Amino acid sequence: MNSENIKLAYGITYSSSTKGYLGAILITDYKGFPIEFRYTDPIVPTKIQQTLYGEGLEKYLKVDVIMDSLVKALTEDISVLFVQDEDLLEYKSRDVIILRLTPTNAASLANVGDFDKVKKNEV
Repeated sequence: MNSENIKLAYGITYSSSTKGYLGAILITDYKGFPIEFRYTDPIVPTKIQQTLYGEGLEKYLKVDVIMDSLVKALTEDISVLFVQDEDLLEYKSRDVIILRLTPTNAASLANVGDFDKVKKNEV
């Protein structure tokens, strides 16, 4: 794959007790320049939905409603989708590779090409 054809996507979902649930995806080229940006309007679940979905409501909204609608609305094909929320790893698409980015307490690597093995409790 030519690096100039690589398109990176960054997805996020957010929940607020007063504003509801919303999400966004930013697509950049291989240099990091924005190509496309999509976002959702806030989704405020009804009391009935809260009762029906129970504890699964938040994951359902983030994965099946927000992320699914954002990915389907994209006009650009993406090479990889980076997320921070672990729930978003459950989004299923044959065309989208999803990777989770998380902060680490590990020291920075000193040289290009250096690597650290991931411990079982870090996966």
